[in-house]
Amino acid sequence: MWKETKVVKNVKYSNFDSRFGAYATNLAEDKSMLYIGGKEIPICEAISVCSYDDKVLVQTESEDGNSYYDIRLYSKDGELLNVVKNTFCIRREPNIRYNNVFTFRSDDNIRYANLVDIETGNKIFEKDYPDVLSELEKEPFTDLLDCGCGTGPMLTLLHEKYPDKRYTGID
Repeated sequence: MWKETKVVKNVKYSNFDSRFGAYATNLAEDKSMLYIGGKEIPICEAISVCSYDDKVLVQTESEDGNSYYDIRLYSKDGELLNVVKNTFCIRREPNIRYNNVFTFRSDDNIRYANLVDIETGNKIFEKDYPDVLSELEKEPFTDLLDCGCGTGPMLTLLHEKYPDKRYTGID
């Protein structure tokens, strides 16, 4: 018994997720077509398509034209649920729901990375900052070591508050 198959061209290995049959084809310069849940959705150039739970993440070139990426969260039926801008590299393990996103300070254009929940758009460590700050204010300090700092979002925030202190981050 033969099963009907479909041949699709211009699909990179990283732009296909077999779980829900979601994939993106490259059309022209900076443009792709996303196929998900029987829908055809025009998007910026696709970088990666992957799924978790009942959702599909699609990382694309930035719509803003900057050098970072947008992550678009879709239901398995193709409904757009959320867009997170200024991201870099989709983490495939252990949980792709959480990704790194750049945050920019407008006064001097300094950027730092923070972990963001793709479903809500919330930055993970922003809520922890007041608690860390209150602990640090209990005793005077001149040097601070942040073990497991990742890309250093907490150190960046602390340096803004206490620019005269010395900071070291180890990840």
